[in-house]
Amino acid sequence: MRKIPIENFLKMNPDIPQYSEKNQSYLIAGANPVYYLDEKTQEEQVAPLSASIDWLQMSPSLLDSYSEANQDTQTSMYNGSVISYGQSFLNVNAIPLSAVKFYLKKFGTPTGNITATIYAHTGTFGVNGKPTGSALATSEPVSIAGLTTSFALTQFNFSSTITLSANTPYVIVVNYGGGDGSNSLVIGYDISTPSGAGNASYSFNDVAWTAQNADLCFYVYGGGTQFTILEGNITHMIPSTDGTYSVYAITDKNHVYGITTTAITDLGYPSGGAGSSTDCYLAIGGGGTTYSGYLFATWAISGNIYKSPLPATSATWTTCGGTALQTSCGSHIMESFLDFIAVKDGNISYLQGGQIRKLDVSALTVGAPALIDLGTGWAIMSMRNYNNKYLAIAGGKATSGGSVNGYTSNYLFLWDGISSRYNYSIKIPGQFIDMKVIDSVLYVAVKVASGKTCLYFLYNTTLRKVTTPQISTIFAGAGLGESIISPLFDFKNYVGIHLDSNSDLTHPLMVYGKDEMGEIEFVHSSGRFFNQICVGYDGNLFGGEYVDSSTTKMYYLPTALPTNGIYQQLLYKSQWIPIKNLQAIDIYYETPPSAGTDAINITIYGQGEDILNGNSTTVLTAITPTNYLTKKRHRLDLQGFTGSQVMIKLSTINSTWRPIIRAIVPIVK
Repeated sequence: MRKIPIENFLKMNPDIPQYSEKNQSYLIAGANPVYYLDEKTQEEQVAPLSASIDWLQMSPSLLDSYSEANQDTQTSMYNGSVISYGQSFLNVNAIPLSAVKFYLKKFGTPTGNITATIYAHTGTFGVNGKPTGSALATSEPVSIAGLTTSFALTQFNFSSTITLSANTPYVIVVNYGGGDGSNSLVIGYDISTPSGAGNASYSFNDVAWTAQNADLCFYVYGGGTQFTILEGNITHMIPSTDGTYSVYAITDKNHVYGITTTAITDLGYPSGGAGSSTDCYLAIGGGGTTYSGYLFATWAISGNIYKSPLPATSATWTTCGGTALQTSCGSHIMESFLDFIAVKDGNISYLQGGQIRKLDVSALTVGAPALIDLGTGWAIMSMRNYNNKYLAIAGGKATSGGSVNGYTSNYLFLWDGISSRYNYSIKIPGQFIDMKVIDSVLYVAVKVASGKTCLYFLYNTTLRKVTTPQISTIFAGAGLGESIISPLFDFKNYVGIHLDSNSDLTHPLMVYGKDEMGEIEFVHSSGRFFNQICVGYDGNLFGGEYVDSSTTKMYYLPTALPTNGIYQQLLYKSQWIPIKNLQAIDIYYETPPSAGTDAINITIYGQGEDILNGNSTTVLTAITPTNYLTKKRHRLDLQGFTGSQVMIKLSTINSTWRPIIRAIVPIVK
């Protein structure tokens, strides 16, 4: 076999063409073949590759809701009156029921517990739908004494749950049979202009039900391994330093959480209450004899920096002293550097945010004046600690209140933290997207032209190109706020890159790097929009899926293969590969298709072959349990192919078989 140059290796790109909450196992992370020359045999070998598995969803998904903003009336529930109130909803995808919320308060001093139940549906959905039969599942109880006399959303968790069927109506019900007319549960709903898809219903005995032209205020959730439902979308996520949590996260509602693979812990609001800003930020710094450090939080519309001693709790947030920050210069980005935390700020004369202030992590105060000022007309877009040698600052020409990422006005500034001005300025060859220090190397993502993005690394005081993703462009997060999207992330000391979706891939995550065996490039892709990805304190990879106008769904990537016998389907697609005299392709796999409908399907696309059309598409014979050639490899004949470029698409079908594709090797004369 002729040795193929490294630049011609097929870049294998797995993805699922159609993702559904119904089966979350339809995800794989694959890899392109990595080749090396065996020193003993002088033959080209295929380096071993491991298959990854699906991200595990932690926080539940919202299945249906009717906002509490619609509430215009209320009804009391107590013994001798209505004891159960329900709301019908249509479940779209098969998914385990996790939790429901109702808009409740108490009247008087009732005692006892409230529960939620779910019933099968009868009647015409949205017209006269109501429960039928016995309850299918019952939630954990909630003490009514814990409610207040003001309406609030109350959550009920289903620990022993059922899997809801796809495209099926159900009725969720809140139940309270205690109290009396002076001590009752009060439920809020909309009766004047109900516009939900379903309708309400009620019962005095849980046997006879009456449908009502009204809609309860409710939320119903499914999936996930935890019951904690995040408020808002995560805008920033950082690794913990003390081990109590794996990562800390803050949302656009100014809500902070501590997260591990087994729990999501509510750490409260740093400012004391919910807010609304896409520019919330976190940092960790400090230490001493009392605490192992502090978790700091900022948000764009507040001039304060908030702190909580590690491990952070909801009860320990206080403000730092010193100079107040400006509130009209975008996110107050923070980055730990040397013995302080650098904080992005502006001044009263110009609000672009081109200054850096010092947060003293010992005195817990913000200093004045600014440590460094890029000058009028400049704004800071990102800061990274470059191995405690320099603070890397991405700056751009700006207008009041924010930066403008122009192609000709972006620079990388290096500052040693001591000098009164930056030490070096380096022209960024295009529009800045993001930067990240990974394995002591500073990488910078750049949009160099429309439809083209590149990854660079800092070499001395110049930026050198690393790679140009050909599968898709690097996602720039347009319109999502300065801190809400971080397309670069650390993946086991390789560079992780969030790419734009294309016709085959939905929000793919490319991993690129080099090791002792050569160049590595592969893609994780699940159809999920991970806007924040972070390696936690314990080494686990966490991802927050952005959900527009809703709440982040948290995931983590486990290291063990699934034990439920349900394996991933794969879709690989190479980029266009220049090639001459292609005769065949070899498919290497971990195990061949095993039984039933298991198969590997291959399609070949050619360019420069068909004189009239200029391209061709050839569907090759599928590899099945009855026709595979060997336990590790299958060769497909391509004699007659005369194209100058080839693209190979491979997909698997699996019912009983764990498919792992090791490599695709083109065979030429």
